[in-house]
Order: sequence, then structure tokens, then C-alpha cells
Amino acid sequence: MNKSTKGVIAAVAGVTLLTGVGGTFANWSESRTAAPGSVTAGHLTLTVASGEWTDITAATPKLISDISLFRMVPGDVVEYTTTVTPDLLGDNLTATLTATLPAGSGALANDVTVVAEFDGSGTATRQITEANDDTAIPVTVTVTMPFTTTVGEDEVLSLAALTVNLVQNANPVVV
Repeated sequence: MNKSTKGVIAAVAGVTLLTGVGGTFANWSESRTAAPGSVTAGHLTLTVASGEWTDITAATPKLISDISLFRMVPGDVVEYTTTVTPDLLGDNLTATLTATLPAGSGALANDVTVVAEFDGSGTATRQITEANDDTAIPVTVTVTMPFTTTVGEDEVLSLAALTVNLVQNANPVVV
């Protein structure tokens, strides 16, 4: 045998010894799949019912069929009442409900007081959770013309829109 043949045989024998006799370079492996399922988003909705005006000046309130035909006089108090129903669906969902009444326009705006509130609570803000939603919440706009006023004859108050907002609160930050 010549030297180069002996060298090749020695190299093959060395590689065979290093890799194990008759072994291969394979290592074990395995893979599996998981089924995480589906993620579904919740919702936040708000329903506003039709409202009505009532003259609450006297001991017995009277329904006002057409507010544009009603003529206020000093000492009168009228209310617009509607209900809003929030619907929250979400495991960590909370929201703030607010009633916003833009400043009335027209000359009568300076002579009356206008207040919007929930449930006669004196506030136009309420916190809503999934535990206390799906309940109709009364919203009242009260317009009062003080008896002491000496102005306001033939003036008009335009209440453009009562806006009720339901806005999601931020989830607490986990540190």
C-alpha cells in the first residue's frame, strides 16, 4: 500500500471512531401544534329612548305634547326626560356615561337655568360596569325660569342637542 492509501484509510478510521461506529450525525427532534382557540372582542353600545317634556311647576305634573307651543312664564319649571341604556360586554370593560347639554342659544338662555342630570342625582356623570349595565337610566334636562325675573318676554331658548356619551375607561396598567 502506498502512503496516500494508508493516509486515506487512517482518516476514514479516525472519522468513524469520532462519530461512533456506524453512527450518524442525526439528533432527536419532535414538534407538536397547540390549539389556542379564538379571541372575541366585546362591545360597548348605548340606546337612547324617545323623550318627553313635562311641566312640573304645579303639584300635578302635566305632559307637554309640543314644547314649541309651550310658553314659559316666571316661576315655571319644565323637564325633558328620556332614558339611556348602556350595554357593556367585556371581561375588563368599564365606561363613563356623561350627559352634555351645550349652552342654549337665543335670548331666553340668559334668563333661565338649564341642568342635565342622571336619576335626579345632581350629576351628569356615571360609572358603568358590566354588572350595572342593561338598565334604563333616566336623563333629565330641567329648565327653570326664576319667578323673580323681569326679562325674557317673547324670547326663545334653543336646546340644540343633549349628547349622551359612553366612553370606555382605560384598563389599569399592570406594573
